[in-house]
Amino acid sequence: MDDEILETWQSIDQWLEKNASIILEKLGGPADSQDLLFLERQIGFPIPDDLSKSLSHHDGETEEEAWLFSNWTLLSASEISDLYTRQRDKQLRSEGAVVESDNRILNVLWAPRWIPFCYDGSGGFLAVDCSPTIEGTNGQIIRTAHDDGNIWVAANLADFLKRFKASLYDGIFEMEDDELEVKSGHSNWWKGEGREDCPIKWCHPPT
Repeated sequence: MDDEILETWQSIDQWLEKNASIILEKLGGPADSQDLLFLERQIGFPIPDDLSKSLSHHDGETEEEAWLFSNWTLLSASEISDLYTRQRDKQLRSEGAVVESDNRILNVLWAPRWIPFCYDGSGGFLAVDCSPTIEGTNGQIIRTAHDDGNIWVAANLADFLKRFKASLYDGIFEMEDDELEVKSGHSNWWKGEGREDCPIKWCHPPT
């Protein structure tokens, strides 16, 4: 999966260079090894390989307004550490709270083995889930927000990045006023395929 992550990022970079160079310029370079070590100490377990490889290619965004994924800003290793700490403290204050969730995801506001890597600026984030339910898979990508509950997004980070790459090359994104925007009707490009037994509507892509 490591090579898959790198190859996908390279394809994304190529599209950005041709169609949205100002966005590419706002992406960070490789993460500093000390930042990765600090992040690992903060979360208390090894950084998943695919996230480590991704951070080693682009360590977040150098400017917050880049908004690579339109809905979310890509976080650096140090920003992940900060957000992880804030979410951990929030979890301690709200222990026992139950959140509506896809049945592959724990029905909690936040879990200690969720690693956020994108943030929407309004309390929601995308995370690598290292503590799925028995029906989920380790390393799955989830979206969680205080008002919408926990939504399954992708089987892993590689699949999420491939979905973004495909959306770029399929013309779902376009530049508008120096920002990468999603075309009308495609705002849910990030949602994963649903399952018939999923109890909540957000697991299913729009028809």
